[in-house]
This record gives sequence, structure tokens and C-alpha cells, in this order.
Amino acid sequence: MRFLATISVGFFFCSSHVFAQHRHHPDDHVNYKTCDRTKWQARWEGNNFRHKRDGQGAGHNDTIINYLTWDGTCWQASWDSNEKRFAHKNLKTGAIHKDEIMNYITWDDTKWTAIRRGNGFYHFFTSDKDCK
Repeated sequence: MRFLATISVGFFFCSSHVFAQHRHHPDDHVNYKTCDRTKWQARWEGNNFRHKRDGQGAGHNDTIINYLTWDGTCWQASWDSNEKRFAHKNLKTGAIHKDEIMNYITWDDTKWTAIRRGNGFYHFFTSDKDCK
């Protein structure tokens, strides 16, 4: 339910044009900005992440992903394979929660939501970079 509410609020307030554009799609990776605002890409490697920095070589595996969420704060997520949800941690406050979704900022600073879909992701556009 939280997933649908999050998507609906973002669409209603910031991106009414998104309904006409149907900006959602499956993909085998997520393009995200990490806490220092550099561009990274992650894919699933089992229940871990395979990270690659934009323009760099092979990358590395890790159990976590550090990413910027919609308000620009830095969060860390891992995959809880028992509950089939992300385990999120705010890296500034230490607050934690589990959820089926990950709200992130992509390379062009737009705001998206991703869910895990098998060995890939399903992405939902939420708002443009200037939408507060």
C-alpha cells in the first residue's frame, strides 16, 4: 500500500504529464547517484549488487548500495532475501526501515522509484529534478 501511495502522491503533485507518457519500464539495472553525487549503475548479482561507476571498467560486488533519495539525503540499502524487501538505512541519522521500493535520483537528477523484479528492476518515474 505504501508503494502505491508513494507513486500516486509523486504523480499527482509533480508529474501529471507522466500519465500521458507512461514513464515506467523494466530494466536489468538501476542508474543512480551515490552520496558524493557521482553516477553509478547497479545490477543484481544473486541477492547482492554489482556496481559500476559511469565510464569505468568492470566494477565490484557488494551487499549494499549507497544512493541519494528524492530529498538529497544519503541512504544505504541491502536486500533482505527472507522478507524479499530492501533494508534501508539513513546514513546521517541511522534511521532504518524495510520496504519493497527504493526511491532514488538518477543520473539526470530526476526522481524515480524502483522495485525488484526477479533479476532486474521495474522503474517508475516520479518527478522532474525541479519538483520539490
